[in-house]
Amino acid sequence: TVYASKYAPIKENSAELSINSVIKTEVTDYTLDYDTGDIELVSATSSAISLIYQAVKFRDAEWLQAIIEGHRALGDGIFKSVIMDTSSMIISGGRQTIPCPTNTIKILKIFESTDLTVNGIYQPMRTNWKYDQRSNKIITSQKPTRNNYIAVSYLKKPVAPSSVSMALDLESDWINMIGHKAGAFYLRSQANKIAQQGNATVEEGHLNVQALRVMANDEDAQFEILRKRIKPLLPNLDIPYWDSAKGDVPA
Repeated sequence: TVYASKYAPIKENSAELSINSVIKTEVTDYTLDYDTGDIELVSATSSAISLIYQAVKFRDAEWLQAIIEGHRALGDGIFKSVIMDTSSMIISGGRQTIPCPTNTIKILKIFESTDLTVNGIYQPMRTNWKYDQRSNKIITSQKPTRNNYIAVSYLKKPVAPSSVSMALDLESDWINMIGHKAGAFYLRSQANKIAQQGNATVEEGHLNVQALRVMANDEDAQFEILRKRIKPLLPNLDIPYWDSAKGDVPA
């Protein structure tokens, strides 16, 4: 019941298996290992088997991992600015903490509504406050007496992609950096694959294992050059006046 395709890996959703010209259903009738190209039928057959598929050098799942590795390599110094966000920020009467949006890195400015409406006029918060990154909350020096809407300008951590088609929410220079790191990941994976198979060359380009690893090192070097050259500039930051003993003091 076990067969092997001629080429691997196989692109996701590109395979169609048929027995005696009858198309079969994956999982129900057979399983396919997209990395190795191995096919296992649920039931043995003596009939003619046909598998139409698209072979690739790198599967989408591997490309996604390469991109995520590049995204992770950027480190904590990369950010996305959010200006005057009111979507999930509100002061609750009687509470001294304000939950911040997910992936917040730093709070820049806080404004509160003057007429208690989400579309109202906003002015800088005139209560002592500080941002606690560990709990991801804004802490005020005293409990507010009423609920109110606030607008916050802040820096957030860019979200890593969940698919190869997902647009990266980053500056173009940072995307280029991810490209270099992902390229290094790809080249090393190909070198390891050739080494495991015992082949001396790649069909396209005739590159040996050592050449691929040298190219991977070059990609890493380009990444480091860009990381040192491109230094993100932080936006202006409101420095909150925090003195818990003084209570409500204009910031």
